[in-house]
Amino acid sequence: MNLRRVISIMIALMFIISAVSAVKPARVRPLPGQTHCPVDLNRDGFYEDMNGDRHVTTLDVQLFFQWIEWILRYEPARAFDYNRNGRVGFADVVGFYNEVY
Repeated sequence: MNLRRVISIMIALMFIISAVSAVKPARVRPLPGQTHCPVDLNRDGFYEDMNGDRHVTTLDVQLFFQWIEWILRYEPARAFDYNRNGRVGFADVVGFYNEVY
């Protein structure tokens, strides 16, 4: 194998590894007053089921809105950054609502 081939294979592997790590599940905690952790039901990297009951309802949207400050402090941003701007804010609650309904 020549050097160019080895380098191109290594670059391809780096892209594959970065793509796989980008969808790696985030570690989340239960929201205050909830027993179960939020759940990423469709495994897209975003946590839709805020109360962990395996169903997405308006309660999940309400919990997201109610605990957004807590989420900012204690949860990984990428799990709740629905508008993909690198931070969690009110626009993500709106994005979450639009995705769900």
